[in-house]
Amino acid sequence: MSILPPGWNKQIDKNPYKQLWKAARLKLEQCKTLIIVGYSLPETDLLAKALFAEVIRTRKARKHYVKELHLADPNDSVKQKLIEMFVPALNARSKIFRYRDIKELASI
Repeated sequence: MSILPPGWNKQIDKNPYKQLWKAARLKLEQCKTLIIVGYSLPETDLLAKALFAEVIRTRKARKHYVKELHLADPNDSVKQKLIEMFVPALNARSKIFRYRDIKELASI
C-alpha cells in the first residue's frame, strides 16, 4: 500500500505514484460529486495544489462543472479555502455541503 502524504516531496514521476497521480487527475476531472474529508490543503503540498488547479482549469474550460462539493472538516476556514479554490469548477446549479466531521457526513 502506498500513501502520498501532504508535502512537497512526492515522487509522482515514478510508479506506483505516477499511475496513482494520473488516475486521481482523471477521476477529479470526470466526477459529478467531489467529497473532501479532513484535508486542509497545506501550503507545503505544492503538487496537490497544482493537481487541483489543473483539474479546476480543465473543468472550467470544458464547462464540466462539479454538481456537488462535500467538505468535512472541523475548521470553517479550511472549508472556505477549498470552496474559494473550486469556484471556477462550480456553476449556479452546483451545491456545496459543509460538515463538521466525517461522522456528520456519514449521517446523511
